[in-house]
Amino acid sequence: MTTPGHGRRRALRALLFVPWALAANAQKDERPRLVAAMRLAVLAERAAKLHVQVARGVLADRSRRAMAEVVREFEATRRSAAERLPDPEARDNYLLLRLLWADFRPWAERAPSRDSVRQVADRVEEIAWIATKGARLLHPGSSDSLAMRASLACVLSQRVPRLLLMHRQAPGEPGRDTAEAFAALNALLEQLAGAPLNTPETRSQALIAQAQMGFLERAAHALGSGAQTARDAEVAAKAGDHILEVMERAAARYDAAGI
Repeated sequence: MTTPGHGRRRALRALLFVPWALAANAQKDERPRLVAAMRLAVLAERAAKLHVQVARGVLADRSRRAMAEVVREFEATRRSAAERLPDPEARDNYLLLRLLWADFRPWAERAPSRDSVRQVADRVEEIAWIATKGARLLHPGSSDSLAMRASLACVLSQRVPRLLLMHRQAPGEPGRDTAEAFAALNALLEQLAGAPLNTPETRSQALIAQAQMGFLERAAHALGSGAQTARDAEVAAKAGDHILEVMERAAARYDAAGI
């Protein structure tokens, strides 16, 4: 039987424990790192690009397999991020992201058609924007960091070839979005290549990405000329993926360095 004195002592020990536990939790930052949070924006754009690739018959079998992997990774990453949100604004943002993804995913996974390509395009940039907003909420002040710029380059590495490949699948789409995405990606890579805080490795990665932009630009010219070939579409898709690969490595290094 518990005595009143024993109960009070147990309560006192509990009260003494609470501030210590709160302090310990405050010291342990469990938020996902910036690049991990930005990964959701990258994955959404990648899913949209893969959908268009299947529609165009560009690396179609590989793109279908990659789509399944992207969907699984998005779901797992979103759930992990949602478990470690610091405030109501961030929680509301990730709730909206979950709802937008639930609307987007069936379109991305279905057999492609001109309608599905348009539906995916109508949805994906909002998802990427909300995911990017979530990363900024988790990491205030990160907007001008090298890690954020490299992560945005990862997003655009998928958006630019998607828009290029869409024009043949959905010829009524305006070209302005493509030009703006191209310009934004070029500007980010130029900023990263010239960043004073670069290591030799991160500068090399930015230069490799800039070289891949040359392939992407030549493919874009061919795809817009009316004399495009299946090879031109494949070059555009692969160049975007090469930029993604090197920028992911650079972003991880910037993030680890806190810059």
